[in-house]
Amino acid sequence: MHCMDDNNIHMIRGDTVRLDIEITYADGNPYILKDGDKLLFTVKKNVFDKDIIIQKKITSGTIVIDHQDTADLEYRSYVYDVQLTLANGDICTVIPPSELFVGYEVTFDG
Repeated sequence: MHCMDDNNIHMIRGDTVRLDIEITYADGNPYILKDGDKLLFTVKKNVFDKDIIIQKKITSGTIVIDHQDTADLEYRSYVYDVQLTLANGDICTVIPPSELFVGYEVTFDG
């Protein structure tokens, strides 16, 4: 189970999480991904860290964090963002740096 509050994600380590991403123009109209667009979900320890912990290419409008993506992570807060690179090379950060909190679990394979 997970919850999302103001783009901050709270999840249990080792769980599978699916999050729908809806991109809208300033006028509220939806943006539909086009051929050549690249949408990336990236997780790091902090905004200054160069090491990527998780990175997912989003193709269907849904971020899928598989259970194995977080199974070995420390229980702590991380930072993530979602960046759209348009086919023409323009870059838009559609979710600015936000918290991904990986919480404790009791039932796990260890």
